[in-house]
Amino acid sequence: MSAPLIGEVLKDDDKSPRFLSATNYWFRHIMEFFWPLYPGIILASGIIGVPVQRLSLMGMIMSAAMIAVGYLFFLRAIPSQNHAPRSLRAAGSMALALWPLFLAVFLAMALGIDIVVALLIAVTVTIVTNRSSRPLIWPVIKEAVTVRLFFMVFGILVFKDLLELSGAVGHIPADVARLGIPPAIVIFAVPFMVGLLTGMVAAFVGLSFPILAGFLYSPNIIFGNIFLAYLGGYLGMILSPTHFCLLLTAEHFGAELGSVYRTFIIPLSVLALIGITLYLLGYPWHLINP
Repeated sequence: MSAPLIGEVLKDDDKSPRFLSATNYWFRHIMEFFWPLYPGIILASGIIGVPVQRLSLMGMIMSAAMIAVGYLFFLRAIPSQNHAPRSLRAAGSMALALWPLFLAVFLAMALGIDIVVALLIAVTVTIVTNRSSRPLIWPVIKEAVTVRLFFMVFGILVFKDLLELSGAVGHIPADVARLGIPPAIVIFAVPFMVGLLTGMVAAFVGLSFPILAGFLYSPNIIFGNIFLAYLGGYLGMILSPTHFCLLLTAEHFGAELGSVYRTFIIPLSVLALIGITLYLLGYPWHLINP
């Protein structure tokens, strides 16, 4: 959906297909670090055993960094035009259409309500206030609740518990120390490789976080290591040639995949440098640690 919108907005600016592809690809992923309704954040919360709100707060700084880097490398290259009144009206219309989402996020982040309860409240309010949506309730539920999704989440949580019961979780940090490998490299590299191979957030969270449990949350929750692991997985996922967003965006604009990589690799390297620097400085510091 976002690629046609960007193509329409920039159709008169004579931008190359690789620029359009990279711009769309970059900005459609800025919220995955913190958005509390995003599956990766929710799954990480369930595996680690911390509230979604804490993980969202932790990731906000990287979303802000991604916006800043995106501005420097992409938005500045787009000629500015005086469309402020029309843009404000469009933003207002979009906010009005998306108010149920904002309601759920407000309930979860500002009032500290459990994310499941917040979503149920938002859905209920939407149904009550919008009569036209009532006939669609059952078809939407049938489409959203799938056996495949249920067993994927179930399997990931069983995998996590089996690793803990087998004792593998406790042995991995000791083995890493015995081999002389810096823990930070392992914490970053394992999610990065899973993200690179699968191109999916749910995959790198669900497969790598249980393996790294001894570094992340068992026996103690270490938010700095969780931050580094999520960063590594995220960067691998963005670089993955199996990531559907990348493939579909390049196909939509008719861009050669290698040229798209060359366009966003430097911004992504800057983003990685920012994240690693934050980790080395001790982020997320004492404000977010329990």
